[in-house]
Formats: sequence, structure tokens, C-alpha cells
Amino acid sequence: MENTFLKKGLRVLSVFLVLALFLSTLGACQINDLFKGGDKSADVKFEKIDDGYALNRFKGTSALKEYTVPNEYEGEKVTALNPFSLANAEYLEELKLGPNIEVIDIYALTNCPSLKNIKVDPDNEHFKDVDGVLYTKDGETLLAFPNKNTEKLLIEPGVVNIRDNAFYKCSYLKEVTFPDSLKKVGNRAFIKCRGIVRLDLPDGLEEIGEDAFSFLHAAEYIYIPATVKIIGNYGFFDASKVELIKMGHESADELQLGRDWNQKKDVKIAMGTPLEWGAER
Repeated sequence: MENTFLKKGLRVLSVFLVLALFLSTLGACQINDLFKGGDKSADVKFEKIDDGYALNRFKGTSALKEYTVPNEYEGEKVTALNPFSLANAEYLEELKLGPNIEVIDIYALTNCPSLKNIKVDPDNEHFKDVDGVLYTKDGETLLAFPNKNTEKLLIEPGVVNIRDNAFYKCSYLKEVTFPDSLKKVGNRAFIKCRGIVRLDLPDGLEEIGEDAFSFLHAAEYIYIPATVKIIGNYGFFDASKVELIKMGHESADELQLGRDWNQKKDVKIAMGTPLEWGAER
């Protein structure tokens, strides 16, 4: 009897040792995916809307680097990306959108730190991509920039509007060249883009939204042209390295300035970044 129990115990121990050796060869992410039951499975949910379905939530895994939004779900077209539908997709590197997508919410693609490219089917009538960056089909609005796309971006000529959240927390980006056609930078468009060093805004720009350039902690140079009419609340909040913001305007009388638009963070005495009025580039 004792020999029988001893043999069973040795077999169990052998299996345990083999399993331990196998797991030791895997990385932490691989182990997590192993026990999830599939290395490339994603949790995807859709919501019924008037003209078909909207992607409501995508939750990927560390092994799933690419995702294609399906053209159809349950026999109907997938036409929209809901708020936060792809937000916080930490492992996703490439997103593909088909010809049926008509609506993309301003929060649909926020905070995807590994995203390199957004690819749009050429037959899509509403959107297009240029080198992996998402624009409206007419090229007038830049909608979303993938964080890992490039360190130096030349925004396409003809862009009039940079949409809300377009560069939300894109910390990989270091340099942006703006087109002369640009008129508006939306709310939170470049919030927490902590890699941008120089911000030289173009003549012709008229409106800067709330939190548009807040928390640019690497920025050392900011120029705001005299064509700007509105700067929203916290527009350049806590640009902590900037010692002087160059203003093309002769005075504040020419501007509609929001609350704490150039305020330094966590200062006991209210203090904004000093301004140089009537400045040249």
C-alpha cells in the first residue's frame, strides 16, 4: 500500500515539475494569455443603432496586435465607433476600418499607447488615412494620430481643423509642423503630449480649445500668432519648462482668454507663464 501511494506521489510531483519547467520558459504576458484560453482572442461588443451596429467595446490581449472592425455584424452594417470603444487598447498596434464606417466618436480612440497605424479602406466615403494618420475624406480635419506613428509629423496641407482629442496623450511625438490652412485646434487636442519640445503655431490660426496644449512638460518654446482670437480654459496650462510665451498680439485686448490658460500648476501664489507681447518668431 505504501509503495502505491509513493508511486502516485512521485507521478504527481513529476507532472508538477514538468509544468513548472514549461511555465518558466514563458513570459508573463504569454502565461496570462494561456490561462485566458486563447492567445489572440478579443472581447468585442456591439450596440444596435438606427442604421445598423456600432462597435461598443474592444478589449484585446497582449498577443493581438492588429484589429479589423468588421464590415457587418449579425447581417447588418457596422457604421460607427462608440465613445471609448477602442480607448485604452494598450497592446493594439494597427487598426483597420472598412468602407461602412460613418461616425467616429471623439473618445473612441483615446489613449492607445502602442498604436502605430490607422488604415482606412479606400472605398470609405467619410474617412481616409495618410501614412497611418486618420483624416476626414476631404482632408480638412485631422481626427486621430496614433501615438507610435512617428516622432516628427508634418500635418497635411489643407487641414483646417484638428479635432478634439486628436493627439490625446501622444507622448511619443516630439515635433509637429502645422499647415498655414489651420484655423482651429480642438479641446484636449494635444493634452499631455509630453514629448513636444517646440510649438510654433501658424499665422491664420484663430481658435485654441480648452486644454488644447496643457501639460506639455517638455516644451521650451511657444509662439502664438496675432491671428488667434480665442484661447480656451487651461489652453496652455502647466507648460512647466517654458520661461516665456511669445505673443504675436500687441496686447490682451485683442484676445478672448479662458480661465488659467497659461497657469503654472501647484503654485501657491497665482502665477502664469510670462508673456512677450508683439513678439516675432
